[in-house]
Amino acid sequence: MRRPVFAILIGVIVPALCSAAGATWTIVSVPDETGVTGKSDPITGIQRATRAIALKDAGVTIATDLKTAIPAAPEISLFCISGRSIKGLKQLGLSPVALVERGGLTGARLVLIAREGVALDTLKGKRLASRPLSADLRSMLELEVFTPTGLELSGLIHVEVKKGIDAVLAVKTGQVELGLVDQMELDQTARVVPPVAAGIKRLQTSPELPFAALLVRNAQINDPDITRLTATLISGEVGQGTTDRWVPVKPE
Repeated sequence: MRRPVFAILIGVIVPALCSAAGATWTIVSVPDETGVTGKSDPITGIQRATRAIALKDAGVTIATDLKTAIPAAPEISLFCISGRSIKGLKQLGLSPVALVERGGLTGARLVLIAREGVALDTLKGKRLASRPLSADLRSMLELEVFTPTGLELSGLIHVEVKKGIDAVLAVKTGQVELGLVDQMELDQTARVVPPVAAGIKRLQTSPELPFAALLVRNAQINDPDITRLTATLISGEVGQGTTDRWVPVKPE
């Protein structure tokens, strides 16, 4: 049996547990710190699935820096990641095997908004209202959302808000020039309070940010344990007290 792998759990050193087969398993959880993808309990579902296929509970590592967490994780790891685009995760050498589904959706999208009639070239270096943005999310948004519009996220003045409606109102009233809002919140605002959304222009929409995605290293994608784990996950709920469920990733 391999020697125990030690992982950092919010500053506390904890040993990862070994499976019955003798391999060392750990779950590397990279949560969404922005609040965009909402709350869920996917780790509970994963741990229950590992027990169901006769693997011992995997140790859990909580990480915030994705690019550091992946190289530092044990060779045999499950990655439960929220609020990052699948495209970006694939570029880091990970393959998605299952996604959390909530209300028929598997993720959220962010929309860059401004007031109608405002020229894009006048928005450079202006104020942007949004929830907090992690470093990973900023990198994706810069490439996928801001660059296509000719703007630079790094050159904007970031004004943090607690809710998407706050960003919409800030743009509407001229407190800021740009807003970054959850698409579902923006749609709901347009339905419930049409005057607030009136005059708001959608400039660009982000790729889907999964509520939670279970990924493995590319070399593990055909591992029998991963196949069994995925099948077990999609047959049950994410965690106790939630209507979220796991669904398989559709092949491209």
